[in-house]
Amino acid sequence: MAIFSHSSFTMIAADCMEELEKVAKRIEDYLGESSKNSFIDACRNDDCSEANSKIERLLCKLTGMTNSNESLNSFAERFLDEIPELERVFDTSFEEEKILILREYSDKLLEVIGEV
Repeated sequence: MAIFSHSSFTMIAADCMEELEKVAKRIEDYLGESSKNSFIDACRNDDCSEANSKIERLLCKLTGMTNSNESLNSFAERFLDEIPELERVFDTSFEEEKILILREYSDKLLEVIGEV
């Protein structure tokens, strides 16, 4: 699963380290301190493959699914009542497209998640 791509990763890591540290905290909560440290190191060293790996593991842990495609579907399903447009996630079998759809609604997702 490719949440981060090499073309955007350096810019994201530089501009959003505060947000990435919030993600790192969730990684620590669910996967442990060594995974959190590995994620932060990956962000600082432009290693999007390692960062993606940690995010994928976190998403699987949070959704109780065993693979990222199922996890993305489960994640979208959780927020369908609040964001019906996420139904589009189920129209594709490609993880990259699912991620793009979720990114499109990221502001709404963050609002809803903040309320949960």
